[in-house]
This record gives sequence, structure tokens and C-alpha cells, in this order.
Amino acid sequence: MYRTRRYKMVVYHRDNLGELFDLENDPHEFDNLWEDPAYEEIKNELILESFNDHVMKTTDVGSRRIAPM
Repeated sequence: MYRTRRYKMVVYHRDNLGELFDLENDPHEFDNLWEDPAYEEIKNELILESFNDHVMKTTDVGSRRIAPM
């Protein structure tokens, strides 16, 4: 699940399915916008953001260099 102030997205990776809700216009999450062509660009942006967020949280960047090499 990935959420911004306006959108909530759930991705089911194995089946390439998901849920996308516009929380500003649909706060009770009744209208799944995942298949709506008007939200395709937003969906792709959220998928990229969630991937980048996951990588940043789970990637070990190693220890900081204390002295120059």
C-alpha cells in the first residue's frame, strides 16, 4: 500500500491488478480508479514513487567515510 495526501494505491504485483482511490473526491474509497484511463498517468507516477520509496528505505548505502581515501 502506498499513500499520498490525495491518493491511496494498493498493488497486487503477481496479477498486475490493484486499487487506486482519490481520497479528495472519494474519502470512503468506493470508486476504484485502477482501470480508469484518465488516471493512468497518476497510477504510473505513484508506482514509481512507491518503488523509489521502497528502495530508499531498504537499500544499505554502507557506512559513511570518516577520512579521505
